[in-house]
Amino acid sequence: MRARVCILILSWIVGMCAGVFQAVPILIGSCVLSLLAIVYYIRLSTPFFVAIALLVGMGFVYGNATVIPRAAACQGELVSYAILERTYSVSFNDAKYVFKRNDGCSILVSTFRFPLLVRGTQVRISGSQSYASIYLQDDGIDLAANHVDLTVIKKGTSYPDSIRIAGIERISQIFSEPDASIATAMLLGDRGTVSKDVQDVFRKSGISHLLAIAGLHVSILAGMLAFGIRFLPLPNIIRTIIMIGILWTYIGSIGAPLSAVRAGAFWTMYAVAYRGRLLIGMPTIILLLVAILMTIDPHVILSPALELSISAVLGIWAMVRIFHFRRSPLRSLFFVSLGATLGTLPLAIYYFGGFSLLGVFINMIIVPVVPAILISIILAVFASMIAIPFGLFFSFISHLLFSWVLFVSAVSERIPYAYIDSISIPGWAVFLYYAIFVFCMIGIMKRKRMRFQELWT
Repeated sequence: MRARVCILILSWIVGMCAGVFQAVPILIGSCVLSLLAIVYYIRLSTPFFVAIALLVGMGFVYGNATVIPRAAACQGELVSYAILERTYSVSFNDAKYVFKRNDGCSILVSTFRFPLLVRGTQVRISGSQSYASIYLQDDGIDLAANHVDLTVIKKGTSYPDSIRIAGIERISQIFSEPDASIATAMLLGDRGTVSKDVQDVFRKSGISHLLAIAGLHVSILAGMLAFGIRFLPLPNIIRTIIMIGILWTYIGSIGAPLSAVRAGAFWTMYAVAYRGRLLIGMPTIILLLVAILMTIDPHVILSPALELSISAVLGIWAMVRIFHFRRSPLRSLFFVSLGATLGTLPLAIYYFGGFSLLGVFINMIIVPVVPAILISIILAVFASMIAIPFGLFFSFISHLLFSWVLFVSAVSERIPYAYIDSISIPGWAVFLYYAIFVFCMIGIMKRKRMRFQELWT
């Protein structure tokens, strides 16, 4: 039954992907043949096969209908009125905001960093507005505007944004640079103030994911919440609701970045399934999450962040299920890091033109201290509300951990050929890589005499 549910969800996803990518017949044919092979393998009935074909077809029509660029209906204007939708990025002197114009078009505006704006702020934009790049359009942005005159008509009253701004100010009071910038990026998702040198060191070491609020950070927070609320004298269902509520409050306060929303949705589904004693495996949760996100907006599959996130989770999951390493923490760390690296390798090359050869081992050294870093930052922020010296004490602990991370990264950067740069691969090579990866995993499973049902346990 679980395999049949996954096949139905996968059929809908395959159809939408083929429609969004306007896949060539060869790609569509390979996807259909793969589904047919799965159908033949588990001996599905004719009505079920018809349902699969219908879902693939409807998914293709639905995805193909949204391929028309959203910016095509948006026109650049010299003067327009808009409402702040989200903060895109922040640097030392500048800030980029995404505004929603009255005609529904999203526009990326570059302006001064101060004063920081909150969602809901109404503004008047005067200046040239041109079509956004394909990369920005994939992120839901239709137009871009630089060097414009931004006039605030009415200030917003977004409490989550106010909390985030207060957190940024608090961190700047109790942390020195570069700790303050790294702490702000890791806790609040604002990495605009992280220096280019630090970003380059993290990128070449294969740990740039630490500067973005993604699955790792949300998972750590979810684990901390789950551990903390277990001591509350409340029914299990109430404790689960409290955990989910706090988790989404945090995600909203950091601006609800897509990576954090995905991770939050994943853990929400996992918590509901666990609390409801539902026999739902990891593949079903991942596929269901992707199906929901793509149904809301099929273009989300074009987001590099989503593709990297999914491939990393699937890579880790494949290693966890196929290689049993629970008795060895060191072996566990290695295969988790290896799974994430192998899962994201072709996409990292395709989008960023390089990859770290030592990323697997650097992550083994650094990732285990990330929970301690996040805990020390949170304790420093809350302790400073009682007294600044208390906050400085925990910030010193964070400083020691940051020093360790920067030391390991700097050492790895000096190793010759540790980072391979300026390489590129075509899109078909990415597809071929994942096809080979899947067949290799199947071959390993057959050699170890594993059944597909074991992947859900």
